[in-house]
Amino acid sequence: MINTELQYKKIGVDDKLFYNRFYSAQPLPNSDYCFSVVQTWLAYGGEVTGAPLADRLLLLKYVDVLDKDEPQHNYTLIGDPQDIRHEHIQELINLARIPHAKVIVTQSHKEAVEQFLPESWRLDEEQGLKDYVYSVAGYAALDSPEYRRIRREISIFKRDNSEHVTIEDLDLNVWTNKEFLVNNHHTWDKTFQYENDPDRTEGVIMQETLLRSDKLGVRCVVIKVDGRAEGFMIYTEVQAGGKLYADVHHARFSYRYKHLNDLAFHLFAKLIASREYDYINFERDADIPGLRVHKQMLKPVFTITAYNLQEHKL
Repeated sequence: MINTELQYKKIGVDDKLFYNRFYSAQPLPNSDYCFSVVQTWLAYGGEVTGAPLADRLLLLKYVDVLDKDEPQHNYTLIGDPQDIRHEHIQELINLARIPHAKVIVTQSHKEAVEQFLPESWRLDEEQGLKDYVYSVAGYAALDSPEYRRIRREISIFKRDNSEHVTIEDLDLNVWTNKEFLVNNHHTWDKTFQYENDPDRTEGVIMQETLLRSDKLGVRCVVIKVDGRAEGFMIYTEVQAGGKLYADVHHARFSYRYKHLNDLAFHLFAKLIASREYDYINFERDADIPGLRVHKQMLKPVFTITAYNLQEHKL
């Protein structure tokens, strides 16, 4: 039976402090549930609400806009896994039994949830929700053997192009800078068809992100070749487990220069290394084989997995 006493409240753009009280208590981040994504990608599917279960544990409810099946309510725990109790898991099981409902359990909560699960219930890896996390220090230095391919492709870029490449912070408090990003995205989008965005949803989400950039706390860097913008990254600073992450929400390039994205990743790591970031999270692979292979080739130091709570008949 569903707990009808749970008090769900809308989590809006002004609720950052409230939400991050739970999110920052997690030992690992998860790109789908950082505040800026909750207010853009998740809110695009409909109203996002949350019900506090404990002092540092929240039950999040939303509709996944990227779910290709029939729209359904998704539920997930946000917060400190040490606050999880048996009654919380029973609530998740009751929710998972609802038609057109899905319960997602992040890696931060997997162990705590499993200790209370009945034998017939399991956590199955949710395809497409795996985050790929990279070492800022490693990518800034590129001196380890695993970065051999990256070093080679940067060398090829420098051999084939005499142009000067720079990376610069872009002030998102300036309205014309936001227009500049959107216009470049649309221009590049017309010449390069992004496999992971056939419906062109990302452009809409990007505009929503930029419109609320001050409240969401997003930041941006622009990659220039001889002073001309050829790429940009929009990211958020995220704290989890005592580490500082740069959650990259949007990375777009003109693709006029082969291997520029490898050099840009290196320059981005060097820039944020000076600001004491530990990791870069390049987010989910959307269950697209080509995108997954690309993220793996970039040599993540670890991945962060999400799971689907499902009953398996004995």
